[in-house]
Amino acid sequence: MLTNEQIIAAQQAQLNSLHELATHYLSSVEKLTALNLKLSQDTLNDSTRQAQASLNAKDAQDLMQLHGSSLQPHVERAAAYSRQLMDIFSHWGEGVAQVFQAQQDQVRESLALPSDKVDHKAGKTGKSGN
Repeated sequence: MLTNEQIIAAQQAQLNSLHELATHYLSSVEKLTALNLKLSQDTLNDSTRQAQASLNAKDAQDLMQLHGSSLQPHVERAAAYSRQLMDIFSHWGEGVAQVFQAQQDQVRESLALPSDKVDHKAGKTGKSGN
């Protein structure tokens, strides 16, 4: 049977874990938002430069060459974005795993029987088995 102290300790551990999860989640959302904002700004700046360069092109060959050379920065940016996105999700997953592991440990500790009760029960089990 659980005591009031054990129930309170388990509930407090759950609330602490929930707080840690919410904090970790908001941190990840903040990083994701910053990443998306930076990507949007970089894309807008590149589009502006590309439009200006297109307007300054002298002939069709210059325009084709300009569009061909503009593909590489977009590919590099997409690869960098993917890496950073995976880092954010990986970090978030590790944090969630740590919180759940800590919660499990706290619940085990709060629900554990004192060692003298465990020894006492083990002694009774051993006597009745003989």
